[in-house]
Amino acid sequence: MRKNKNNKKEKKHSNYRTIDIIKTNKKDEKKTDITQPRVIGIIKTEDKETNNFKENSDNQNSSKEKYLDDEIRIDEGETIQDTLNGERNYFNSKHNQKDNKKSLFLIKSKGRKRIAIQEYIEYILKHEVIISLNEELYKDDSDRGFYKKLNQHDFGVMLYQYIEEEHKRLIVDYDIGAMYRIMKIQPKIQVSLDKLDSNNMLINCENCLVDLERNEIHKHSFNAFRFNCINAKFIKELTKEEFKSSCFNKFLNSITNKDKELKKLIQEIFGYSISSINKAKKFFIFYGVPNSGKSTILDILNYIVGEENCSHIQLQKLVDDKYCAELFGKLLNTYNELPDEGLSDLGQIKALVSENDKVTARRLYNAPFSFKNKSTLIFATNNLPEIKMNLCKDNSALFKRLIIVPFLNSIPENEQDKQLFEKLTEEKNLIFRWSLEGINRLLNNDFIFSDCKISSQYLKEYITEEDLIGSFINENMRYKENGYTFWDEIKVKFKLYAKANEKSLVSAKEEKFLKKSIENNFGIKVRKLHRGNYNKLGFDNIKFI
Repeated sequence: MRKNKNNKKEKKHSNYRTIDIIKTNKKDEKKTDITQPRVIGIIKTEDKETNNFKENSDNQNSSKEKYLDDEIRIDEGETIQDTLNGERNYFNSKHNQKDNKKSLFLIKSKGRKRIAIQEYIEYILKHEVIISLNEELYKDDSDRGFYKKLNQHDFGVMLYQYIEEEHKRLIVDYDIGAMYRIMKIQPKIQVSLDKLDSNNMLINCENCLVDLERNEIHKHSFNAFRFNCINAKFIKELTKEEFKSSCFNKFLNSITNKDKELKKLIQEIFGYSISSINKAKKFFIFYGVPNSGKSTILDILNYIVGEENCSHIQLQKLVDDKYCAELFGKLLNTYNELPDEGLSDLGQIKALVSENDKVTARRLYNAPFSFKNKSTLIFATNNLPEIKMNLCKDNSALFKRLIIVPFLNSIPENEQDKQLFEKLTEEKNLIFRWSLEGINRLLNNDFIFSDCKISSQYLKEYITEEDLIGSFINENMRYKENGYTFWDEIKVKFKLYAKANEKSLVSAKEEKFLKKSIENNFGIKVRKLHRGNYNKLGFDNIKFI
């Protein structure tokens, strides 16, 4: 790193692109906008073609930026950390020139020396890129190109690196908590919720940024606010032979019984889960027999997405705002082994899988906030949850948002590989590359998941079981030319059907919904029928089986 006190223009560099680092000038801190990073460095990039992705290079002029009354730029071969270390040394040298008899970082309180909290906060912010979003702190991870959540423990570890040795014996636990809380409310580091991964066509992984829209890969940068990083590296090529011989492919064949449609569907679900896209308006239930691989495939998906990017709230708890808050900023929510408890409120679930609907959540002891959910919802169960709703409620909107993934092949214990998960984690880069093919296919198909006959079959059976009125009509009534059925007869038979399905009473409102459902199903309106000695309400051209 070098310093240049002159304001002379730098020569232009070809085949270079700018990188962004946030630096603040104490004199101008009121003007500082954390959402507009200042360009102070340049790094070299190269153009490369890879499979369906190509590496992106921007030809830009080098930029200069003044801060701390000096001009800084990153020289060729120098890293961001080198620059920050150099600035830290520069700041320390200036600080050491001050009167050592009276430290800037100490105050006297109630007869004892204590560290000066605000002074240390300002000192840290000169050396670390930290932002505050939704009452939480995030620190830049320059190696992986995203802002990582900074909890109080990690904040304390970072703080200790900056506290002078002679001050460490003065610090108490309260000081760390106080600095953490006060750091959250620093005006110049506040970021609004609409900055949360605004470009959902970018997937950040360990070694690059994958652009789904342009089929390109980019080097990590902080030109946008990203808060997630996939726990895998992008590999440029994945041949059919490599994938066919992988442990993951053998596992897929085992859990799907080599059903190609089912494997295709699972691939698209993996791709959907590694992105922050929520346009498909779907959630997923992995349903089937015990020891069929449901838990293992969710475990490996959690591992690829990254545990810090996952939450684990059961389907029935998502109606509670304090549990719903756990989904904020996550890419994936999974839950193994759903309880037998039924579903009573479906409105929240429909909002969570919508691209535009906001949900209201509240962390414990905090104020409520609203956000658009971007996490994919996947649940595993041996028994599909019962829907506890009135018969007159239309559940079709929920069923349109649900995809059931059947797991029907139970693996005997003596055939189970106890080291399977460890073997699959070793293939995380291969699985990530395979998942990208799934999200690309989903994008090309306008966010419609590929047809899967066995999945559709199980969803149809589930709808029949949970939709009492719909199943009554489908099982008992048919269109028949010149046939007829009186409304009184339909009501009597439906009450017997409901009682056989553990519903003892049918309300007038539910009877009205039954009538409307028959009209919609057959396209025939109820009317007065004159048949024999009777003149009463009924349906033409409909007969009981």
